[in-house]
Amino acid sequence: MTDRRLEAGAVAAVALMLVAASFIFLYAPTDALQGPVQRIFYLHVSSAIAAYGCFAVVLLGGIVYLVDVPVVHFSVTWWRTQHPGPVVINDALPSQMLVAFFVTMACTLFLAAVMVAIRYRIEVLTDQAAEKVVVAPIIASSEAGTAR
Repeated sequence: MTDRRLEAGAVAAVALMLVAASFIFLYAPTDALQGPVQRIFYLHVSSAIAAYGCFAVVLLGGIVYLVDVPVVHFSVTWWRTQHPGPVVINDALPSQMLVAFFVTMACTLFLAAVMVAIRYRIEVLTDQAAEKVVVAPIIASSEAGTAR
């Protein structure tokens, strides 16, 4: 991927996160029970889903198993003191909140994809720079005098 495409992707990701923020703060209604604190849900859950996507990429890239993935996933039901129960799969959200969540999730997934692409580009450039390094031969001091 070229640097220009990465720059465009980064700009698009920032713009999409601003769109997500507008959905979170301007479109989605305030939760009657939790108030404005509930708005973290949109980014919090979207970030977790993006993390799952990144975990999947790493797994496909050669890592066999990551212990944290099931712990993060099941922590919602294991430790209910910090998390409410699952609300997306149980149809517990009003439609505006669900739309705001899905917009935020899509924007967060795009941001995660751009960050992975940028990281990949950094590795490609590092590899290319390492290939261009020329190692000068070391001449022993006794050979240096006869090399003339």
